[in-house]
Amino acid sequence: MDTLLQAVHSGLVAYVTSSFSQHGLLAVTGIFGSVVAGVGKLAIAKLIDIRGRCEGFLLMILFIIIGMILKALCKNVETYAAGHTFYWVGHIGLSYIVNVIISDMTSLRNRMIMWGLYMSPRLASTFGGPKIAELFYEHSTYRWAFGSFCIILVGFSIPVAVVLIANERKAKAMGILQREKSGRTLWESTVYYLIEFDS
Repeated sequence: MDTLLQAVHSGLVAYVTSSFSQHGLLAVTGIFGSVVAGVGKLAIAKLIDIRGRCEGFLLMILFIIIGMILKALCKNVETYAAGHTFYWVGHIGLSYIVNVIISDMTSLRNRMIMWGLYMSPRLASTFGGPKIAELFYEHSTYRWAFGSFCIILVGFSIPVAVVLIANERKAKAMGILQREKSGRTLWESTVYYLIEFDS
């Protein structure tokens, strides 16, 4: 679904910037989002290492949703650029987290098969995304395209989050995953996580 969203977004981005009569800023919004997402990848890796895959997954979905809401409600290119940055950080982070989850649950021998299955929907979204974008542009607005994908993405993400949470609880019950209570205060936890993110 995230890949389909990206394909639809690519089909609509030119109409968004031209609707504000600032078509020349099309490249700037993309470059800025890519730079921030690239830099944020290390922080995302550390986050899922410290807190867990499910928490990282949900945070990236939240970033995508915030970005899409900003894009749907934007009144100028600056707000659109901020929304695109949130969206792109969430998109890149989500792809990274799914890659880590696939690596966690497969052996090295079967990893390429799972990777191929994970990447195969890109074929459909490559052809379907522009057509969906065209239908939104002709029969509605680009704002509704972004808004509807907020709802669709949440709907598709809830089952994945439920599976991740259920498996984490199962691992805790079996004694495979053990998180001990730290006994730290809020301030001590803040300092601890700042140091962890710095290392």
